[in-house]
Amino acid sequence: MTVRDPESPESRSRDQPHKSTSLVVLRNTVLSLLAGGLVVLSQSIALGPNGKTTWMWQVDFVAGMIAFWCVIMIPVSVYRLLGSKQRRPATRTLLSSIAYCVVFYFAMREAIKIRKDAFHALAERSMLLVEAIEEYEKANNRPPPNLSALVPDYLPSVPSTGMGAYPLYRYVTGQGDAPPGNTWSLEVFTPSGLFDFDRFLYYPNQNYESHPWGVLEPMGRWAYLHE
Repeated sequence: MTVRDPESPESRSRDQPHKSTSLVVLRNTVLSLLAGGLVVLSQSIALGPNGKTTWMWQVDFVAGMIAFWCVIMIPVSVYRLLGSKQRRPATRTLLSSIAYCVVFYFAMREAIKIRKDAFHALAERSMLLVEAIEEYEKANNRPPPNLSALVPDYLPSVPSTGMGAYPLYRYVTGQGDAPPGNTWSLEVFTPSGLFDFDRFLYYPNQNYESHPWGVLEPMGRWAYLHE
């Protein structure tokens, strides 16, 4: 019986592919964690006072496309594992794809939480603007024609949202897209992607039950419209 020396070149060459597979998967997992961190960071920066939508959209698009590719490669890798000659690269691809999908899932969950918290905070600080409009309406028996009419009697200046990505309030007199009974409304255009038309809405009558163009999610006395 021949005993193989574990330090022989033959033994080292047999172990090398397994080490290589582990290192590749580890490297790709680290890269996945970095990508997930960028998704969360881009959302935080965009919703801050100096944020921009461009970088957030680019990061989300690239990260989403990679996730889409990984989802496709998981069943492909499983199929390739059935072939005896492609098991090692298929294993690398499968494990790396699973790792990225898991990281992407939790990164998106955290990004969504950050976004919801930011809009809940916006709803609270926007009440100063809402109260100013209501005071004007009581004093004049009609809503203000525009937000500039609130300055300087009700507000020192027309406020911004405090979000760099979505800095402007849009004030609409008349019913507009609001349900019947609302004589004015406020909205903030809040797209989170290139083909996204979300809005953050305030209706004086608080009737957020439904909307013809999407799903309304109440946030304080405001509502987020997912279109």
